[in-house]
Amino acid sequence: MTTVSGTTRRNNSHNSSGTKRSARLVIPTQRPQPPKETMSQYGINFRRPSGQSYSAADPLGSPHTRNLGIVMEGACDREARRITRETAVRFGIREPDDPLGQLAFRDVTGTLSDEDVTAGREEEPVDEVAGYVERLRRYEAGVNRRYAVFLS
Repeated sequence: MTTVSGTTRRNNSHNSSGTKRSARLVIPTQRPQPPKETMSQYGINFRRPSGQSYSAADPLGSPHTRNLGIVMEGACDREARRITRETAVRFGIREPDDPLGQLAFRDVTGTLSDEDVTAGREEEPVDEVAGYVERLRRYEAGVNRRYAVFLS
């Protein structure tokens, strides 16, 4: 499983997790903006016509969540990672040797360590790879770690 195919497997698992999703076409009041499709429901989390969740945001820096968007995202991601992890084990796919490949593999299989999420954080990522790593770390801390606390 290359990093790309592992990511694809996780994305497919995540997006087909059986949650109820619906969207609506929003026509902007100001022209010449084109109409755009906006998510109106994701699982149990309904959204305003703008796409913003009705669920209140959590306090800044909160280690847990009550936000329905994060709960739904965390639940889907947890299941997608489980499927990807079991697939990797079943077919004997191992973590790559290069640091970026290792981080991506740990992300798609849900095996990121605390050090993976906190080590080497940069204020401003200097290139595309550093930007990817920083976004991965923020997502893990902001969604998956907070969802795990929610479950405990």
